[in-house]
Amino acid sequence: MLRVKLVALDLDGTLLERDGTILPELRDALIQLSEKGVKVTTASSRFLESQLEFLEPMGLGAKVEVPHALITNDRSGRLVQVLLPFAGKGETVKVLAEYWNIEFSKVLCIDDSFHDMDMLDGRYGFIPATVSNADEEIVEVVRRVGGYVSPFPHGRGVLDVLKHFKLIE
Repeated sequence: MLRVKLVALDLDGTLLERDGTILPELRDALIQLSEKGVKVTTASSRFLESQLEFLEPMGLGAKVEVPHALITNDRSGRLVQVLLPFAGKGETVKVLAEYWNIEFSKVLCIDDSFHDMDMLDGRYGFIPATVSNADEEIVEVVRRVGGYVSPFPHGRGVLDVLKHFKLIE
C-alpha cells in the first residue's frame, strides 16, 4: 500500500520547465499516480486561466482527470478558488486533505519558493520535498525537517522525488 495519498505540486520552478512545458514522462507519471489512487493537485499562485492554458495542451486536465484539484489564487469567485487571501498554500492543502479524508502524514508537498514555506516547514505534518533549483531557505528547511532534496531541477527533480518515495519506478 502506498504511503502517499496526495501530491501537491507547485508549478513555476517545480512542475514546469523553464520554457513553461511539462516533461512528457512527468505527465505520464502523474497520470499513473492517479490510476493508483493517489490524488494530485497543483499548488500555485497562478490564476485559473493561466493554469488551464498549459494543462490541456500538455496532456493533463479534464480529459485525463489529473490534477484532481487546482489550488489557485483566482479571485473571480469561481468554485475552484481555494487559495484564500489570508491562507497560504499549506493551509489550503490541509483543507483539501481534510476534504478527501487524507492524513497529513500521507501528503507529499513539492515546492521551491520561500513564499510557500508553510507547505514544507513541518507545521502541518506533510512530507516535504524540493528540487535543486529551490530557494536556499527552502532547501535548508526541507533538510532540517527530514524531507527530501532532489539533486535535479524542475520536472526531473519532481520525477526524482516521486521515485525516492517509491510512487513511480
